[in-house]
Amino acid sequence: MKAVPISEDPGPAVAGTRETTASREYPLSRSVYAFVREAPHSRWDPKVKEFMRFVFSREGQSVVAAEGDYLPLPESIAGPELERLMNLSSPSE
Repeated sequence: MKAVPISEDPGPAVAGTRETTASREYPLSRSVYAFVREAPHSRWDPKVKEFMRFVFSREGQSVVAAEGDYLPLPESIAGPELERLMNLSSPSE
């Protein structure tokens, strides 16, 4: 198998590198979403909240980067999401 650059009509062909995928220049890039389902008006389980805190933290994002198959979130997304998460209530609060 050989990777070849591709393009969207009529744009220039772009090679599928980690950088062009992260910048969304590569036409076949996509996002992967994770959802946490909680009952309406309930408080977050502390274990779930701690896991999500780790996911959005610099340490968690470095684990994603080291894994190799996924790209870490840009700080412009991870930072605000972490802040929003930390402002949520837990059962003991």
